[in-house]
Amino acid sequence: DTNSQGKATEDSATFTTRLSNAAIRNLWYRDRGRAYYDFQGSNTRFFVFDTGTKAESMKDYQWEQCQWFAKELMENTNEHIVIAQHIVFYSSANQNVQPIADKILSIAEAFNNRTTISVNGIEYSFADAEGRVEFILAGHNHADGIYTLHGIPVILTINVRSGANAPSFDLCLVDYDNREFKMVRIGDGDDRTVAF
Repeated sequence: DTNSQGKATEDSATFTTRLSNAAIRNLWYRDRGRAYYDFQGSNTRFFVFDTGTKAESMKDYQWEQCQWFAKELMENTNEHIVIAQHIVFYSSANQNVQPIADKILSIAEAFNNRTTISVNGIEYSFADAEGRVEFILAGHNHADGIYTLHGIPVILTINVRSGANAPSFDLCLVDYDNREFKMVRIGDGDDRTVAF
């Protein structure tokens, strides 16, 4: 994410400012000119979103990403699609879903169900779409978790935990034939298998 803590400098208080889009492009996203993008794996198309700060409502930048996602899905020819983003829940304990995550999942649900959805006043029909959004991979809560939102599996990974001696991470292996997502833990924690 571009600036999930909303800090101008390392010494700034959290959630006091936001880096400008020009600064974000120049510092981190020179290759694409934006912090959200897609890329093609060997048999999966990945969509990566910039969930930014913990926004309580949709802003222009969030709507821009959602409209881009819906448009790209309309033209998709890949069988398997995976979404990656930092923040889905503000807190996994109370499962407050961030607005952009909820909208992305709503679009994915409409795509999977081949229905129509309105995204910021623009209608997108997925009646003739190809492929399926298989799951979303996220973090932010520094805890493992498996949830289902809008019919889409949401898999949270710990990455690093407060008080841990070293970062933990997962090697993620997808078995589409058996409809399983296998996570091999490196560091603290356990391996997991998620059916989808």
